[in-house]
Amino acid sequence: MAPPPPVYHPAFSAGNIKPHIPLVLDVETAHYDSWSELFLNTTQMFEVEEHISAANGSGASYDDPALWKRLDAIIKQWIFTIIYQDLLLTILQPGATTKTLWDRIRDIFRDTKHIRAITLERQFSNTKIKNFTTASAYCQDLKTLADQLANVGS
Repeated sequence: MAPPPPVYHPAFSAGNIKPHIPLVLDVETAHYDSWSELFLNTTQMFEVEEHISAANGSGASYDDPALWKRLDAIIKQWIFTIIYQDLLLTILQPGATTKTLWDRIRDIFRDTKHIRAITLERQFSNTKIKNFTTASAYCQDLKTLADQLANVGS
């Protein structure tokens, strides 16, 4: 009897994930909401969203535990390549599932949301046009701060 054919999954063809998620997550910026939306969209596109949305991230709905484990490793690698090193070192945990890492990242950004809003509001208020070479650069800086404030719900 011949062995069954290898299982193909769309996530196996993902390769470099950065074109799908052009933002690199950093604890110094307030782009978590945008970053997570891009990441969630990508998991849906490659049919692996259950690794993040499942209650315990255990892969209980997969018939093949080895396939679930391989897909989970792929998604964790996606996360590792689109976050800055300081955040990576903060969330890295031996044996953690994608769900565990996802929840740790969310908690880091949700727990500091209020403090981040205060800091951004202060930066926005203290931004002076005289510190910029062009009006366009000044407006772009204000726009960036406004976007970051929106991302923290302020």
